[in-house]
Amino acid sequence: MEYKTKIRAFQNFRTEWSRVKKIYYVTIFSYEETISRVNDELETKLISNNNKFHYKNELISRSPSELTRNLSDRYANMLRESLFVRLISIMELYFNDVLLELGEITLNPFKTEGTKEYKVVDLLNISDIKEIQNEIIQNKVRNVVLGGYKEINKFLRTKLNINTANSNLDETEIKELYSRRNLLVHAGGIIDGIYFDNFIQGGSESVGKRLTVQEDYFIASLELVLNYVEFVTIKIEEVYDFSQLDLKRKQIKQAKRSQKLSNKTRELSCTIIFKSKQDILTYLDRQSEFGFDNKYLLGSILTETIEVEDFIVKLTVKGRIDIVGTFEGYYRMLKRKEIINDFTIIFSQLYTTTNDENWNT
Repeated sequence: MEYKTKIRAFQNFRTEWSRVKKIYYVTIFSYEETISRVNDELETKLISNNNKFHYKNELISRSPSELTRNLSDRYANMLRESLFVRLISIMELYFNDVLLELGEITLNPFKTEGTKEYKVVDLLNISDIKEIQNEIIQNKVRNVVLGGYKEINKFLRTKLNINTANSNLDETEIKELYSRRNLLVHAGGIIDGIYFDNFIQGGSESVGKRLTVQEDYFIASLELVLNYVEFVTIKIEEVYDFSQLDLKRKQIKQAKRSQKLSNKTRELSCTIIFKSKQDILTYLDRQSEFGFDNKYLLGSILTETIEVEDFIVKLTVKGRIDIVGTFEGYYRMLKRKEIINDFTIIFSQLYTTTNDENWNT
């Protein structure tokens, strides 16, 4: 069961984490299917051991055995290494984003006794103290995240009272994730003395040998990272309320949507077949309301009504695109519930502030 949260950083992390996991399984599945197909074609002599393989005019393998060997070993290892690096990156991005979100709720975790100097010209160009606060928070968050697990863990422990030592998580395993990623990215995966002393106890690995990302390790890392990030998220939400920040974002999004819609007008002509004369009088009264959660007056968009014959009315409305869209949806609902006999669009046209776009329905 997925953890429900108002923290956007965790929502984004979980989406990216799921993509990494799915990319791995889908790709390995395609590798195994290709290996199976190639082996089958060899057995049935559809291809020979001398067959070369091309993709988009590029030579990808000189023989079936080379292709299957690379897919099962070399390419699979390269895939895991790449996705492992991506996994740690999205974890770091989570910490960056969640701390910035936290800064929108409270400044307390970012308060220090340090000083910061500004040039007079810079201060005179600042119109809101919030700009300075945001800059201080962003710099602090950047330094914490770039400091790796040590600095992130320190900030969580000292500023947010979140201690992974009090969880079921293995801190050594989390530290090793960061160290392995750094070796893969910055040292070609070659084990150095620091990594060896901190994380290798027995086994065949030694200084100078190249680390690999085996499947069991990669899958375990996926779960460890998810559990770690989820643990931090839960602990943060136990102390800080993100619901108001979530509501504020939704309001801003709705305001932007309304502003965008206000620049578009739609004209719609339709025929409606009512069940009775009384229904016509009721539904086509200019003071009648239509809609679902939001209600609108028909008179606000009605431009023309023509009674074609008994109970059949041709009607034209024009107004903001979302209101006209609600009108259309409302009458389709009346037809579906058999409150009216029919609703058919004859013509529909969209007007914008920059250009006109027409379509027929």
